[in-house]
Amino acid sequence: MKQPSFYWTVSTILVAIIVAAAVMLFVGCTQDMPFDLPVTSRGELHTMADAPPDFVYTSPATVNDTTETDSTVVDTIIPCDNPELILSPAFVTLWLEFDTVLDSIRWQGGGVESYDLNDVLQALTSLPTTIYNEGKKWAVIVEGTNNATQFNLKIFAKEFNRKVYMTPDIQGFVFGGALTFDEFRDVAIKYPSVKIFNFRATAYDSLQYIELAQIILGTCKQGRDWADFRFNPFEIDTSIVAKFEAAGWETVLH
Repeated sequence: MKQPSFYWTVSTILVAIIVAAAVMLFVGCTQDMPFDLPVTSRGELHTMADAPPDFVYTSPATVNDTTETDSTVVDTIIPCDNPELILSPAFVTLWLEFDTVLDSIRWQGGGVESYDLNDVLQALTSLPTTIYNEGKKWAVIVEGTNNATQFNLKIFAKEFNRKVYMTPDIQGFVFGGALTFDEFRDVAIKYPSVKIFNFRATAYDSLQYIELAQIILGTCKQGRDWADFRFNPFEIDTSIVAKFEAAGWETVLH
């Protein structure tokens, strides 16, 4: 048999040395590999069971995570242990709503007929009055009296040959939509003695109804009658309703 040549032998030895060096380098790299790499040298995911005892894993998704989350302010319902009874000032409200907007209105009452509602009011009372009008809706506040009887069926106007009377309420915010939001807010501040209210035929935004309700209730106004939320175009927040009930108000939601 022919013996291998010298050059073949040397080449074989060199190849073996190179292969051995590569294997040693590969093993050394895998042994020194930091464990916080997401995969092993075989391309497999590390598991927590493989982790050394002092290893703490931090997810890449949470590193430098400075995203702020929205916080919701929970409106805590403060128990109304000592509701405040507010009886003054005295006032009466009147309201009326026509079916359509009339070009001219001939008001009647107290033996007076006039196209000016104020003339009729002066024939019935010498007390201060404020008139509000929004399209076909009218309202009046008479300040300084709780005698609604003197105005019952006393002021009317004719619409298509039928009489439409103004309806009175004692210390009530029942305006039939005749007040703008700003006017309603000013009235709510001026007359804290209100005992009944609703928002019928109004078109305010949702936050404005909450603002009006909070002004009416005040810090803790004792209820003497109804908080009527049936006519709100937006459902009133349940925490607002709960506060009225805690202060002794009867509430109507539907």
